[in-house]
Amino acid sequence: MDRAKASPSTMTDAELVNLIVEHKTKMNGNPNFPTPKPTAVEFDAKTGPYLTADALVTSLEGQLKVAIKSRNDARPAAEGAIVERRDYVQTASGGSAPIILTSGFAVAGKRGPAAPPVPPAKLGATMGDHSGCVDTMWHGQHGRSFIIQICSDPMSDAGWRQLGFTTNSSFTAKGLTSGTKYWFRVCSLLGDVQSEWCGAIECMAA
Repeated sequence: MDRAKASPSTMTDAELVNLIVEHKTKMNGNPNFPTPKPTAVEFDAKTGPYLTADALVTSLEGQLKVAIKSRNDARPAAEGAIVERRDYVQTASGGSAPIILTSGFAVAGKRGPAAPPVPPAKLGATMGDHSGCVDTMWHGQHGRSFIIQICSDPMSDAGWRQLGFTTNSSFTAKGLTSGTKYWFRVCSLLGDVQSEWCGAIECMAA
């Protein structure tokens, strides 16, 4: 015996709304189901508030998208006005912190020496999507760039060679021998200052 299929608890709101609407349309005057339970009136009473609420949410979501776009479009002008006022306050205050604070702007702190770069954390590697590739990734560091090295024997410092350079927190090694295991390590750069190398990890090329 065949069974009717409907699992509303697993459906998205859009799927449930579509099912309710389609079911109501096809049940209207359907001679196969002359005495539906719940009745048409009861069914409408139970599903109507949900459909009304969903329609309101859909409308508000559309309004929200329009509002967000309007805000994004208007932001550059607002930022420009703040920058102009900041520069005016800087000049008119003569660089006096107490006077600057009366404008509502904060006082910029004096820059100290930048913290030295540290080795990237959580280096990982997986076989790439294409033959001869390995995908490497690590925790990013704001304002840092990275050097990636590769070797077949991590115990020999002379065996390491530079594989690439990136400002991202991931890098795809290409042109490797498929099925061969390689070792990878990464260091971070801040200007001309280089961190120590992170711990090396091993991965087989796809």
